[in-house]
Amino acid sequence: MRTRLCVATALVLLAAAATACSSESASSAPSPEAGIATTLTDFKIQPAETEALAGPVTFDLTNDGPSDHSFYVVRTDLPEDQLPVTDHVVDLNQLEVVGQIDKVEFDTQRSLTVDLEPGSYVMFCNLTGHYESDMHTAFTVT
Repeated sequence: MRTRLCVATALVLLAAAATACSSESASSAPSPEAGIATTLTDFKIQPAETEALAGPVTFDLTNDGPSDHSFYVVRTDLPEDQLPVTDHVVDLNQLEVVGQIDKVEFDTQRSLTVDLEPGSYVMFCNLTGHYESDMHTAFTVT
């Protein structure tokens, strides 16, 4: 009888642990409805998450400035700091642009929803010199 009680207790604890782990996994990938809070500043892009599940992904952008910025998402296997640059801007003709907002004004908020396939992406500001000033971030979709 005591052995059955110990086994039953162990199974309940194992089930509780599995549920807790699956909850953590689900919450680490944001839902498209919630969006990924992403802050733009001179010269950083700081998303709350750097990976998401395939499908529609919304980036909720806040420009904390002090200047205007743009926001581009490209699919690429290149490292985030190795994108092709011509005249101090990323050469978009050499990349697969999957989403963009050409201007996010200082002290404003914008949202961008893109349908992403599994793979590697880079998000960056493409105003003159901003990408070269390290305003880029890698993003992974599984």
